[in-house]
Amino acid sequence: MLQSALLLTIIAFILKPERSQTLVCVTPNELKTRIFDSVSRFQGNKIPFNPAMPGWEGSNVEFNVSKMETLQKNIFLTHDSQHILTMKLSGKQIKKIDEGAFIALDCLHELLLDHNNMSKLSRNTFQGLYNLQKLDLSYNRLEYLPDLAFTSLQKLKILNLSRNRIRSVQSLAFENLILLEDLNLEFNQLETVDVDVFRSLRSLKSLMLAWNGLTNIEPEKWSGLETLENLDLAGNGLNHFDPNYNFSFSALKTLNLSGNFLTKLNVEALNKHLPSLGFIDLNDNPWVCTDLESIVHDLNVSKVKFASRNSSTSTVSGIACSEVPIFMSKTNIEDVISSTTKKSEDWSVKNYVEGIVEKKIKESNVGVISSIRYLQSLVIFLFVLIALV
Repeated sequence: MLQSALLLTIIAFILKPERSQTLVCVTPNELKTRIFDSVSRFQGNKIPFNPAMPGWEGSNVEFNVSKMETLQKNIFLTHDSQHILTMKLSGKQIKKIDEGAFIALDCLHELLLDHNNMSKLSRNTFQGLYNLQKLDLSYNRLEYLPDLAFTSLQKLKILNLSRNRIRSVQSLAFENLILLEDLNLEFNQLETVDVDVFRSLRSLKSLMLAWNGLTNIEPEKWSGLETLENLDLAGNGLNHFDPNYNFSFSALKTLNLSGNFLTKLNVEALNKHLPSLGFIDLNDNPWVCTDLESIVHDLNVSKVKFASRNSSTSTVSGIACSEVPIFMSKTNIEDVISSTTKKSEDWSVKNYVEGIVEKKIKESNVGVISSIRYLQSLVIFLFVLIALV
């Protein structure tokens, strides 16, 4: 008897439709925001959030409180809460979100959680947000993204994870985000990217990975990016970008490779495997002017536009370059010193340069270009000094 009852309960649960499938979410002609002085006032609300109901005063919600450290289960459950469309929780010192905190927000399509203190997410953190389209988690303290972290957000289109401390992303972290169009992971601490992590993002158009630590990635092996149009890899310390492969993102239109350590680029292969590419940013790389002239010529021939900036140094069509190689690592410094100053055995100079190189490399990515310029000037100065001895 007990087994039969249990079986019927399970069957009923399976066949029970989701609230989001039967609920009609109404978008008002006029956007209005309601601001609550406390969570308790929100929970005691009696005014409808449904614009089709009498007495409606707005479907967007904000809180005029400075601290909401923990979001407990059902914290946003109140009268007509299922019709709230947007909720702003920016800068509330939020550290923890219990599972089920958002379970009463069926129609919510925009959730702002930026500028808080969250350090981790779980599989059920965003449970119940079946209609969410935009999620902003920027400026938090997230260190990693677990598998299925956003699994219930199947209608999500925009996900902002920039300016966190993310070091790793599990291969199934973005599973089920089949409608996601914009993914921002800028200014994190990523060093590697799993080749399958973007596999389920079949609608993704923009992928922002700038200012991480992706020095040795293989984007040619990334899967599932057939619709990608914009890829930003600026400021990652990349020393190569090999376009001699069939990228999954062959529909790419814009590519940002600025602020890296690139010295070569095969434009012919780029045209072959990224035939839709129309714009590229190659600024702030240690280009040798003669090599850059060839690259710019090939870009002009292929009608791929490129970014140019004003610079006080030598340029080719507005892209800064050097008449001699710019040296970026201790190994390169050793090679140059040994080959250029053969008559000198002044290892104290070599050690001094190496020390500065190590110090500069450890500095944040934001200052990497100025560090390169500084090292270039320093090395040339030392060469001249040694030659005069």
